[in-house]
Amino acid sequence: MAGFLSELKKAYWGVERFYESSGIALSLPAYLAVFALIAAAAAVLSIYALNYLPTGIGENTGVIGAVAFVAFLSLAAVIPLSMRNRRIEEIEENLPDALRHLTAVLKAGGTIENAVEEASKTDYGELSRSLRTALGRMQRGKSFDDVIVEAGETSGSRLYKRVVQIIRESRRAGAGIADVMSAIAEDAKDVAHIRRERIARTTMHVLFLYLSSLLLSPFIFGFTITVVAFIGTGITCAVPGSKPVQLSFLNTVLTVFLSFSAVLASIAIGVIREGSASRYVVRAPAMVLIALLVFEFGKRFALLIIGGGATTCG
Repeated sequence: MAGFLSELKKAYWGVERFYESSGIALSLPAYLAVFALIAAAAAVLSIYALNYLPTGIGENTGVIGAVAFVAFLSLAAVIPLSMRNRRIEEIEENLPDALRHLTAVLKAGGTIENAVEEASKTDYGELSRSLRTALGRMQRGKSFDDVIVEAGETSGSRLYKRVVQIIRESRRAGAGIADVMSAIAEDAKDVAHIRRERIARTTMHVLFLYLSSLLLSPFIFGFTITVVAFIGTGITCAVPGSKPVQLSFLNTVLTVFLSFSAVLASIAIGVIREGSASRYVVRAPAMVLIALLVFEFGKRFALLIIGGGATTCG
């Protein structure tokens, strides 16, 4: 039991450290409590909104309420993750220029501390803030090697971590740090260029997946099932003794299909954009919620055009 609690504490500290790297001012417990309240309110409001204008085809109020609760809870992870990724991208984007800046100061005869101070005063965004923190630690007596390793660990950037490891090993081997930084700057620039090119090349594919899975398919299915119900009701009313049209099962099938499509789209987007199927899975609940809400909107939009109930005579 003690071992389990110890592992649980380590996991919590890891989550807390990850959360702190996003830069959100709220504490982690307060942040989670706020999102729990928002998720509960979103579930209640979505159920009320759907019940306010029923379609008579088959209501998904309970399902959408549950999905809304889970989706808004998942945003508690999506928002810090997105903010952290944005910070990492900013660091990696400015890293080549910062390394060249450090190299220029060192080649001009400045010390490591002078180089870090000069770079920290330049507008390199999150990287400048990281360098200012590192400079403060160096001024309090910590070695440059220890400081840059801590900076790489807290940044969350794998590129930044690799850069500081190479710099530290080069210093231990006695290599000229200015020349090493200059070579690393060129490599980091190439890595950033490849990343930008990948994003540019995959934008249309990702946009197609978002539009098809979250907007077009749900709206078309919702609109179509309402029109089919309206036509079937008209035939039932015109032919005495015929059985009424029941589309609740088809409505359930479409709900499951659209949810599954949204999850698959999140996995595909992760593979296309980041090369990892798990990178966008955390966004799947929100994508499922959007798809189901558009599906319900399509049904009610069709009702608005038809001008009445889809499953009632008269």
